[in-house]
Parts: sequence; C-alpha cells; structure tokens
Amino acid sequence: NPGKDLSVEPTATVPLDIRVNDDYGIKEVSLLLKLPGPVGWEEESVLATWEKDKTTKTTTCTYALSLTDLGAMSGQVLTYYARARDWNDISGPGIGTSRSYVLTVLAPEKIRELSRAEIESAREKLLQIIEKQEVNRKKTEDIFKTQFEDSNFLLNNPSLLREATELQVTIRERSEE
Repeated sequence: NPGKDLSVEPTATVPLDIRVNDDYGIKEVSLLLKLPGPVGWEEESVLATWEKDKTTKTTTCTYALSLTDLGAMSGQVLTYYARARDWNDISGPGIGTSRSYVLTVLAPEKIRELSRAEIESAREKLLQIIEKQEVNRKKTEDIFKTQFEDSNFLLNNPSLLREATELQVTIRERSEE
C-alpha cells in the first residue's frame, strides 16, 4: 500500500504497508529507495527480520516514508520497492521483490492543480459513462417492450441484444479504468 505511483509534496510522509507471504518462512523484509543524484544511489532500510523464528509465513510491515528526512525537493523522482528474503536453505535463500513505484515530488500548488485536473477528468469520464448507460437502458427497454408484443422479435433480431450486451461490457470496462 499505497500500491500506485503518487505525486507528493516535499514535506509528505507516505504510509507504506508491505504484505509478504512465503512458504519457507520470512527471514527479512526491506524497503529499497532509488534516489536521484549525480550518479543516483540506492538506499536499503531493513524493516523487519526473523533471525531465529523460521515459522513466520505471512506478515505486514508498516513504514512511514518521510520525504523531509530524505531531503526531497520539488522536481525529484524517487522510486521504491520492497524486497523479502526467505529461509530456503536448500536452493536459496529465495528473494522476492515487489513492483517498483514512483514518487514524483512536486510543489504544493502543482499538486492542487493536478488534483483539480484529476477531478475534472473523473467528472468527464463519469458523465460519459452515464450517457452510455442511459442510451443502453433505453435500447434494452425498447427491446423488451417489443419482445413482449412479439415473442419472436429477439429470435428474428439477435444482433440487437448482442449490441446492448457489448455496450454494457464497454460501460463496465470504462468504469473500471
């Protein structure tokens, strides 16, 4: 968690929840940060270890990533990911890594601009979905009204119901974006 790329202010603290599952047992969970610089560098923070307990198979590590503590500045882009090691002493240890996520550090006024733009974009998307849903509802109403009057209507016009179904699938996909 948050499980997505974010735009944040330089003073932000980003709460992270890192969930780990392993069949051999978890040995260590780390957070890795790739920070900008002349050469770029990576910092590793060990969040938890299980040096003697080999039975922990699932855990959630919580971490508050303070951009202030990192000295982050507007315009920087930081990348982070989690890494876990297990107790596999036969062919391992096994090492698993999460997907990498990006934190784009922006000035507070730029964040507000983005938020307004995202709200407007979501509003437009919702209006388009509603419009398509109303069209589809009307088409479906007409189909069923006609089918009630003529029981063979759908048998003779199967494409109408197929079109309405395809439009509904499109609406559902658009709403999940």
